[in-house]
Amino acid sequence: MTILVPTNRRPITPGRVLREDFLEPLKLTQGDAAEALGVDRTSLNELLNGRRNVTTEMALRLGHAFGTSEQYWINLQVALDLFDARQSEVAAEIKRRPVLVSKRQVTKLATKPMNNVGKVKVFSIDRAASVDFVQPRQKGGRAAKDNRPPLKRR
Repeated sequence: MTILVPTNRRPITPGRVLREDFLEPLKLTQGDAAEALGVDRTSLNELLNGRRNVTTEMALRLGHAFGTSEQYWINLQVALDLFDARQSEVAAEIKRRPVLVSKRQVTKLATKPMNNVGKVKVFSIDRAASVDFVQPRQKGGRAAKDNRPPLKRR
C-alpha cells in the first residue's frame, strides 16, 4: 500500500474530509454525529477543526458509521503526519545522519522470495540477537538439513 504525500502543500485534514464529504452532504450536526460515533461532541469538534488526530479507535468508529474502511481514515492521518514531519527541524537533522542500507539493497531484500520463515529473539539491545530459522521443506515433506553451526548467545 502506498500513501501519497504531497510535497508542495499540506494534505487535507481528516476532519475537513469528514466535514465536507460526510457531515455536510448528510446534513448531520456535530452533536448527531458524535452521538452516532459514541464520542463526546468536544472530541469530534476538535477532530473537525484539526486540533485532534484520528486514532485507531476513532478510525474504527468512523469506518463503521460512514461505511468506509478504517484504513481510509488512518491513511489521511498518516499523510498529514508525514508531511508535517518532513517539514520539521528533526527531518533536516535526520538527513545528516549516515545511511545504513542503500535503496538498491532494500529493493534486493524486498524482492527475495521468502522461503525461510524466521523468528528473532532479542536478549539485549546492546548485544547481538540470535535468530532461529524454520528450514524450507524438501521433496517428500522432510525438513532440509541445516549444516550451519548453532548461533551462540552472548
